[in-house]
Amino acid sequence: MTDPIATYKGYVAPWECDEMGHMNIQFYFSKVQDADLHLMDALGLNKERRWQSGTVLQPTQYHVRFHKELFASDLVVIQTSILSVSDCVMEVYHEVRNGLTGALAATMVVTLLHRAADTPSPIALAGDIRLNAQNLIVPLAPEGVPRSFPLRSPFDTPDMDVALDAKMPETNRSAVSPDECSSNGRLSTRGFMSRVSDSQGHMWALAGLDRQSQKQQGLATATVEMRLNFFHRPEVDTTMVMHTQLVEAAAKTLHYRHWLFDAASGTPIASHNGVGLLFSKADRKAVAIPPAVAARFAKSS
Repeated sequence: MTDPIATYKGYVAPWECDEMGHMNIQFYFSKVQDADLHLMDALGLNKERRWQSGTVLQPTQYHVRFHKELFASDLVVIQTSILSVSDCVMEVYHEVRNGLTGALAATMVVTLLHRAADTPSPIALAGDIRLNAQNLIVPLAPEGVPRSFPLRSPFDTPDMDVALDAKMPETNRSAVSPDECSSNGRLSTRGFMSRVSDSQGHMWALAGLDRQSQKQQGLATATVEMRLNFFHRPEVDTTMVMHTQLVEAAAKTLHYRHWLFDAASGTPIASHNGVGLLFSKADRKAVAIPPAVAARFAKSS
């Protein structure tokens, strides 16, 4: 089997962590963004070649599983393989690990579209790049196989009319700032995930699990799996609004959905489907979903 290539080596800074001391989800994506750039170098699609051709290899879809938390001062390494490559699309597999212990922290399957930097038009990959990618193709590791969401089939497309008709609550209202954009001047994946992080507190409050309630009950929340789809990458100063739905409560897991829109036009920007759980802070074990929380999910769905 082809060995993966090393694409990232770094560190968890204290400012990258949430109130639980875990690395916030947006920083998994910022480190994977760096890994994607190193992968492009390895494939022969380096910065100079991309700039000369006016193209980008843009992430359009992510499937993510979180396996073990990373904490402040933990070392982080990422290794990357290719799952498939076609004319314009490449499917990449990242494993994010603790660089000291080797423990698997997260797996990501990322769909990358080769396109013009200033338009959404797909552009065929050069033959040498496709050949280099084919030499790295491996089967998807068991740890990366989805549990909650389909890996490749179409998923929900945000619709503002549907969000308003369903009374999906607003959980974030913000604008794109320059420091959140990639080199093509468009919102980065980390920029989107920062909105998801900001929305989570409002979402948990909708479910009856605001941070104060969690603290009183000795509980905490964690996301264990997610699926992201990107439909449009907004530019600097674009105003955005997020609407959220509590989809379904199972015995120990909760499925929720975030839809991000251009606030002025209603154009869909991205969708995020997540599966989270509650766990006891005392023994770090998952607990049953309280009936009152399950009832809120049933009412919202």
